[in-house]
Amino acid sequence: MANNKKDIANIERTIDFKSVSQKLETLAESGELRRRKTVADLLDKVKPALMKARENKVPFSALAAFLRDNGIPVSEPTLRQYMQALPNAKKNRRHAVKKTTVAATSEPV
Repeated sequence: MANNKKDIANIERTIDFKSVSQKLETLAESGELRRRKTVADLLDKVKPALMKARENKVPFSALAAFLRDNGIPVSEPTLRQYMQALPNAKKNRRHAVKKTTVAATSEPV
């Protein structure tokens, strides 16, 4: 343990924290530290229209084809996953296990 503390102390003395902070601020302002753009970032720009289309029962396959034709490169599974991850997305209840209650029977005598 003593070696770790000693190493940290040595490292701390060799770093110009003010310079590092300034470089971080410059990188943050330039956008170089941001995460890479994804298809979800593109879909976010048309999210309200996608949600409305799904409310009107437009199939994922038709939506994905339409989006691809209009320059948004998305596959049907990716679109489905994106839509299902939305906070107010309706879950597919078709495969849900229904809980049933057992009716009370008379007790043995």
